[in-house]
Amino acid sequence: MSHNRRVKRRSIAFTALAAAAATLFLSACGGKDINNKDQVRQAVVEHLSKRGDLNMDAMDVQVASVSFEKDQAKATVSVTPKGMKDGMQMSYALVRKGDKWEVKGKQDSGMSNHGGALPAPPPGAPGGGDPHGGAGK
Repeated sequence: MSHNRRVKRRSIAFTALAAAAATLFLSACGGKDINNKDQVRQAVVEHLSKRGDLNMDAMDVQVASVSFEKDQAKATVSVTPKGMKDGMQMSYALVRKGDKWEVKGKQDSGMSNHGGALPAPPPGAPGGGDPHGGAGK
């Protein structure tokens, strides 16, 4: 076998090996780019939905800012009842779990919402209820 054929075979073998290594690396890392506001918003919505005392269909959730570092993220999120301008801004720490983000917990943002609860939506607004809490029924 000539020297040129051996070099060409080695080159093909190296290229195939490099492609296999790249595929393995991407699959080990999840391969899915989740470092974006939409994925962080989804994690926060899922986290808040687990509380049970919030009707997330009646809330607007927006990620104001987010920073990513390896498998961790920090996000500032505003949660506002639909139809209202005032809501609450919170900071969250998130951790990557496979191909999605999961809220690890809230971070002290140094901001206060005078009691920490979201203001109740007005009666008749989505998520709004009886302003008297059912009294008189």
